[in-house]
Amino acid sequence: MQRKGGDVPGEPSWRWAAPGNSSAQASQTSGGCYPSCPVDVTVTLGPAGLLYVGFCCSPAYGGGYTIGVQTVAEFLDRGPLRPFPPELVEEIRAYLNEHERPTATLDLVAVVADSRRRLVRVDAELDGVWITANRPLSHGDGDEVVFFVGSVPAGEHTIGAAFVTQGAAPNLTQSPDVAFAVAAGERLRIVFTIDGSATTVVTSRTLGSLHDNHVPIPDDS
Repeated sequence: MQRKGGDVPGEPSWRWAAPGNSSAQASQTSGGCYPSCPVDVTVTLGPAGLLYVGFCCSPAYGGGYTIGVQTVAEFLDRGPLRPFPPELVEEIRAYLNEHERPTATLDLVAVVADSRRRLVRVDAELDGVWITANRPLSHGDGDEVVFFVGSVPAGEHTIGAAFVTQGAAPNLTQSPDVAFAVAAGERLRIVFTIDGSATTVVTSRTLGSLHDNHVPIPDDS
């Protein structure tokens, strides 16, 4: 287990590398590697939260792969995406509590305009980091499908998404990148409506966090 500097200046990453051939630990922890590989997982703190990347040493696969992305709030509420040594979990938790950042809540929602089609996959990036890894699609009110709910740092961000819908045949729809800014304590909801090969985007804002009552505020986007 080791700690090293992160990709963002002044922010850290943590690496858990188990020596030897820790097959049982690797299969429980890496979530995508060959069972014969030892554990080698790095958690990096960045603008979108905690990014989990594994490294596979098998010559049949070999290389790094994304395990998933987790918001800081999710880590503090539920712990890491994969079982980690308790001392590493506590080290990460202590750092996040000591370096609290102003955050806003982001809701990302998809709606398929054609009732004959259904959404089967979303690949979304927030500030260049894939945020939908290992996140199930969650059906909301009516035809809405929620594909991300989490906290993001206050400031400017960019979101991009690609949607796969299924009807008589699968169809891929790419949304243009959406730039937005949020203030601490805001909740921003972005709805992507998929209609054939095009998407339209509507945003709305409220005051309050994930668990608060929300008061609408003007949005000029």
